[in-house]
Amino acid sequence: MDISSVILGIINILTAALMIALAIPLVLGKVKMNAVYGIRTRSAFKSEENWYKINAYGGKQFILWSVPLVLLGIVTFFIPFESFPVLTVFIAFAPLIIIVPAIISWRYGKRISTEDA
Repeated sequence: MDISSVILGIINILTAALMIALAIPLVLGKVKMNAVYGIRTRSAFKSEENWYKINAYGGKQFILWSVPLVLLGIVTFFIPFESFPVLTVFIAFAPLIIIVPAIISWRYGKRISTEDA
């Protein structure tokens, strides 16, 4: 286990843990409509009902997509990066996986918005 394996593993695990910690209140419906925290899309701001639906769905997506990041972080501890330099770059950019649940949540909000119209 080299230092880059440890650092990248910890970064991926901590990123996933932060995503999960921020998503749990969204799933539980504890976050009121605001301009700072939550899935803040045009569709979500159309009504309180939309806000809670979209944020609960988005929170679940963020938790779901955090699981592979945690697993990757654990596996990363055991990868000898000096033998796989290209893999180092891939794993370093792995936290960008948060883009996926963000896009899925945005599309869900658009779908809800068109159903209401």
